[in-house]
Amino acid sequence: MDIQINDRLTARCTQLNRLIISCSSFLSTAPDGFLKIKTRGDSHYYYAVRMVDGKCKVSYLGNKVTAEVRALAQKTYLQRLINAAKEELDNTERFIDHTPQTTVENIYSQLSDTRKALIKPYALSNEEFAKRWQEQKYTPKKFREGTPVYMTMKGERVRSKSEQLIADRLYMNNIPYKYECPLQVGEFVIFPDFTILKMSTREDVYLEHCGRMGDEQYADDAVSRFNNYALNGVTPGKRLFTLYETRNIPLDTRVLDQMIATVFR
Repeated sequence: MDIQINDRLTARCTQLNRLIISCSSFLSTAPDGFLKIKTRGDSHYYYAVRMVDGKCKVSYLGNKVTAEVRALAQKTYLQRLINAAKEELDNTERFIDHTPQTTVENIYSQLSDTRKALIKPYALSNEEFAKRWQEQKYTPKKFREGTPVYMTMKGERVRSKSEQLIADRLYMNNIPYKYECPLQVGEFVIFPDFTILKMSTREDVYLEHCGRMGDEQYADDAVSRFNNYALNGVTPGKRLFTLYETRNIPLDTRVLDQMIATVFR
């Protein structure tokens, strides 16, 4: 099975097991019976249905929402939640058990380099796809002579300490990226700070770092740049993401970490 799929399914099983344990803990202290609700007009009337000496007994709880009413309602909800979680867990575990270790995406990766050179692959693993994506040649934006040199863990030059931090965080989290790779946007060629390969969809998304938002001309240029993105199909929040800082407010790495965890994978 593909490693990423297997990891996600295993993580889902862990999540379901924890949910079952948590719900079962609450049910151990829940009141007996279940809640029945009757509605007349705008009023609701609550009843507890319990088994007493082998017989079904209905007790009227009133028309006010009390702690007992809430507890019985919560109990029914959690019972249904547990049943659904157990069913999903059972199906997911059986799926994992019966899925072959080798998928169509793995076939090419298992070939020798000599054989790889002879064929055109039709299905690539995520690792092979990312490797080919990153090996694509491009001409980045040139640096002006005399500007400071900041080198990333990946061994490439960037323009600021903040961009060095961004690049290193992407690299350490195994997020494939290209720095200042040219992109045709409408009539213009621009150089997004980071072109990122979102592996879950195998789609290019873009991360722009706006490091001098306190500079009025810089801010105006950034707005024009982002408008150009949006008007040419690179929609903010879908394919375009931004990080900001000013002289008084530095880059917030928590925002970047959240993007890495929820957007760029």
